[in-house]
Amino acid sequence: MNRYSSFGTALHRLAILCYVLFALFPLFWLLKVSVTPNDLLYSEGVRM
Repeated sequence: MNRYSSFGTALHRLAILCYVLFALFPLFWLLKVSVTPNDLLYSEGVRM
């Protein structure tokens, strides 16, 4: 029974981690765009 409990805890923590990463992504995007020069933001094409 303890094995299932630890598996449930790990699954719960993984779900929370995914949610936190999903919630913080807009903040990361905001900071990334704020430090990107304008000529790169408004240029034509895709840069990798």
